[in-house]
Amino acid sequence: MARSCRICKPGRNKPRGQRGSVAVEAALVTPILVMLILGGVHFGKVLMLRHKLAAATDLATRTSAIARTTSSAQARSVVQTELGASTDLCESLTVTAIPRSSLGVDSVEIQTTCTIDRARFSSTLTGFLGPDQLTVRVAMPM
Repeated sequence: MARSCRICKPGRNKPRGQRGSVAVEAALVTPILVMLILGGVHFGKVLMLRHKLAAATDLATRTSAIARTTSSAQARSVVQTELGASTDLCESLTVTAIPRSSLGVDSVEIQTTCTIDRARFSSTLTGFLGPDQLTVRVAMPM
């Protein structure tokens, strides 16, 4: 037997006081869902840039170790070439080659710092999320 509402009009299953509750709930939940989706996209973009920066720094370190040089200019050139169009997402890109020597083993450490250009990188809704700088350090024996 179907349960009916005592204060409803015939043919309705919901009381009069609950009309429009779905619209109110949707209005409350929609902004939260939109922010979660935009935040996820923003996080993905930051993670992608971090991955590309790490790969470029790794290649620059490997190239410097094989060439047995600690030239910051050469390392910067390799990083910029490897990043390609992603270089535009960095407001400033700093590449530093640091020679190291430990226990008679010479090595080179490349440190790459990208200051994120928020105007090109993110929307106004998610501009406050995430880091201002990404820094990657890679060391390799020569």
